[in-house]
Amino acid sequence: MRHNPTRAEARMYDLLYDRVVPRHPEHKFFRQSVKWGYIIDFYCPTLQLGIEVDGILHQDQLDYDRERDSRLADNGIQVYRFQNEEVLHNPEGVVFALNTIVDQRVQNPPSSGGCFGCFIATAAYGTSTAKELFVLRNFRDTTLMPNPVGRGLTHLYYSISPPIANVIAHSEEMRVFVREFLNPIINFLKRKGY
Repeated sequence: MRHNPTRAEARMYDLLYDRVVPRHPEHKFFRQSVKWGYIIDFYCPTLQLGIEVDGILHQDQLDYDRERDSRLADNGIQVYRFQNEEVLHNPEGVVFALNTIVDQRVQNPPSSGGCFGCFIATAAYGTSTAKELFVLRNFRDTTLMPNPVGRGLTHLYYSISPPIANVIAHSEEMRVFVREFLNPIINFLKRKGY
């Protein structure tokens, strides 16, 4: 498949190498990499980052893809999914999402174990390594970021949450309030397997 990519995979390769890799030339993406028994469409070993381009076939195997991505995440590889139509007809949106993903991964490499972007939860729990943040990160990375609506919501959160988090971090009452608000959500996500 490396020599016979789909039209969307070929377009993704062009987007990565024309618009993403030039910003971070030390981070290359390789096609059809085998990791932990799975073939990843595009894989960056230095960031432990996988990019999948999904066609219509994937609509019938959502559970399999979710399990696959979860197993890869357990081994340190974060996977983001883009739909064929998205890659072919919204390249600017895809490039924006890819650059955001790579920028965040560069700033918070996988070995750090941090929960980048969880500004409000970090402020509420007082540390970026609180176990609750890993549940939220897993939900974000496996459910929100792989689809366009989820990515849009995540980007909106990134743009408005830092000043809110700053207020929370400086008020014990606010920290307690936000933890009481977040704890039921986190417990629900845990029951769902995140």
